[in-house]
Amino acid sequence: MKITTLLWELYALFTPYVSPFERRVDRFFLWVNSSRSRGEVERRMRELMSEDMITFSVWVEKRFKNYHYLTKRHRRQMYRNAEAIKVQFKAFAQSQLVSGKALEEELARARVAVAPTRLPELQHLVSIMRYLDPRSRFRYEESRSFGKLLADPNSARLVGDCNQIVTLYAALFSLKFPLRELQIKLLPKHVCLHLDGVDIEATNATFQNYTEYEYIAPLTEIVATNLLDVNDPDELVMSVEPEVFVKGAQLAFALSQKREVVEHNIRVAYHNLALAALKSRNFTRAYFYADKIRDPKLLRSCQAAEYNSLVAKVSHVKTLKEAKGYRSVYRRMMTLARAMGDSQAADQIGKTLGKI
Repeated sequence: MKITTLLWELYALFTPYVSPFERRVDRFFLWVNSSRSRGEVERRMRELMSEDMITFSVWVEKRFKNYHYLTKRHRRQMYRNAEAIKVQFKAFAQSQLVSGKALEEELARARVAVAPTRLPELQHLVSIMRYLDPRSRFRYEESRSFGKLLADPNSARLVGDCNQIVTLYAALFSLKFPLRELQIKLLPKHVCLHLDGVDIEATNATFQNYTEYEYIAPLTEIVATNLLDVNDPDELVMSVEPEVFVKGAQLAFALSQKREVVEHNIRVAYHNLALAALKSRNFTRAYFYADKIRDPKLLRSCQAAEYNSLVAKVSHVKTLKEAKGYRSVYRRMMTLARAMGDSQAADQIGKTLGKI
């Protein structure tokens, strides 16, 4: 065993990661925020996805959806299964070469015309389509996690939704061609692969020519669609910290053209962060998050919570001599009372301050 491998395994015992690549992906997520340029985020993400599309996508699910099953042990098995899928696919593709005539027939059925220079990529995609045959090796189901898709291909059928199967197609495509060649086409409540005018419907392994769609986007936006997709109803979901939710929303904001959806998610995340801060009596932090979304109702809730905490702090005070030790507390209480429009409380506190 190499020394670097041994050192990593020792280090990994005390971290949530099963590989150095997972750690690199997580550091990338920490780097992303709403101020990063879309181009820079896409560039760095594309580099990581090109290196290991499967691990990148699984860590997205672990980091931002936090399914209970995504333990280190289970992720290791998923990665072994992913390698087995790649090995099995390579053997399949070598044994069943796609002829130019077969490709032309596939494209003719879809009524799409392509540039001759794209034929090698499309032949490779046909190999993927035949390997992931929905009648045998793959089954499409809505709102699924990667755990069912990255099963052992030698003993189980692979199950996934459109996001997951598009991801697997891209991973197998990258074995021979660069990922930058691929795009995705966003349809109403659906997504498919797109290559230079040709739609690849991964859920049923066909070429299509969709004319009604929202937009065509870089492949990196598949991450945003995964983040915005509903959770797998069959999987137990552990709690996701509000800070992590915000980070996921910031990543989706940097990638997605569905800005109105992402902006709503960010508002929800900041609202939850403010409430979490109030629960721990961290009022400075609560005000910070409330100010992020400029929510008057939330701001008033923060003020009321802080005011009540200060009332509790001076509830034992019985004499003016004792009150002098809490002059700054009374001043803050008066500021809050005025901010909330409670003139009666402000006047009462003002009288107390006048006496001390």
